[in-house]
Amino acid sequence: SMTGKMMIRTLLNMRSKILLLSMLSSIIAANQIDCNANIDLSSDESQVSFEKMNLEVYSSSGAKQEQSQCTPDGNCFIVVYNLDKFSLRMKGPLGSVFEPSEYLVDVKRGDKCEDLSFRLKGFSLSFAVKSENSEGKLINGPSGLDVELSRKSKGVIASQKTNDNG
Repeated sequence: SMTGKMMIRTLLNMRSKILLLSMLSSIIAANQIDCNANIDLSSDESQVSFEKMNLEVYSSSGAKQEQSQCTPDGNCFIVVYNLDKFSLRMKGPLGSVFEPSEYLVDVKRGDKCEDLSFRLKGFSLSFAVKSENSEGKLINGPSGLDVELSRKSKGVIASQKTNDNG
């Protein structure tokens, strides 16, 4: 009968849609890779705010693709879609120095990005000393001036002399 044929046609049509959706979801899953990383401290520093740090994904051409904020305990998780080769970098507040600086991942080569570890080595500072010349204009320098970085609890941590550029 006509109703029976229409029901069979409808069921076949639904079955093909379900099969297509199933195939699409497996293709999407095959083009995604889950990455996780954690931040280790190089010293017993306990006042680091991990929430200000992000795990970032860069394409092989160097374009930033994704980023994910780290958790308060220094763990980071990100899902990468449709990239065969990419790099992962940890970014923190200005001057943060991590080791390694990045991980290169080549999915076709079988690389994984699970349980990666970035070590927070410390922070770099850059500054310049300026002074006034006899006409009252700001100039670089003087050179040879001792500049010290200190901490109330530890005293002087580092010292440096200024160069010709201050």
